[in-house]
Amino acid sequence: MFLNGVSVNDIKPNIKKNLELCCWHTPEDLKNTSLPDDFTGYCHNNQVFDNCRTIYLNKLLSWEKNYKYSLNEFTKYKTDLNSAIDKLKTLNNSLKTKETTQFNFNKIKKILDDGYKFVKIHGNKRKKHLDEIEVNKLTEELKNLNNILTTTTTYLKNIETYIYDILKLTHNYELNYVKRLNFKWNNYKDTVSLYNYYHQLYTSTTSKIENYDTILSNVENDLEELEITRVKHKRDVRHKTNFYIDEHGNKQVINKTINQVIIHK
Repeated sequence: MFLNGVSVNDIKPNIKKNLELCCWHTPEDLKNTSLPDDFTGYCHNNQVFDNCRTIYLNKLLSWEKNYKYSLNEFTKYKTDLNSAIDKLKTLNNSLKTKETTQFNFNKIKKILDDGYKFVKIHGNKRKKHLDEIEVNKLTEELKNLNNILTTTTTYLKNIETYIYDILKLTHNYELNYVKRLNFKWNNYKDTVSLYNYYHQLYTSTTSKIENYDTILSNVENDLEELEITRVKHKRDVRHKTNFYIDEHGNKQVINKTINQVIIHK
């Protein structure tokens, strides 16, 4: 007879009644003294009754929990990075639009203010005074550009919020963590490659922001405060318990000298 991998003379009835006919072990196997430390079993009528099925199901449940946790972790990483990339693309396009629109606006405004434009005649640049039709056309174009500038400028007034939203999604992900994801899932495209693309886009986008250092400082302070608020509050227990049930449904004894607290989620 074996109880938790140790040879014994007897097994308590309440434990014995939960042991099942084993499909894997023979009586000869129980002569092996190096059985797993969670093995409990005995021979009866040349048959083995043990807890192999229970061990297998517990390990399967543990594997499923670990797999589900890992999959959720991987899925969250991809979702966060792709969401941050989408936000960056929107911000980057707005910054490009403002820069291009401002350039064209200044160019057309100068032509209208000067009252002439340069045209090429036989390969040489010459001044050409604007006629009424050209003035009206350029004035309308200037008006449209101004509307685009107004809309883009209004959007970019909240640029600090956009940077905050982007970094909130990504600031916990570091390269070593991403490499571990790649090792675990063997998916370079959705791990390291995605991470590198995000950082490349982030650098390219933020380089267009004049007061980026100030914005980043403010955002980092906000993120630090956010992390502080995520700390779970706890309180000491009034009456200490003698045991707890672990994830496998097993009763585990607790030393009462250990500090016990209640975590509020």
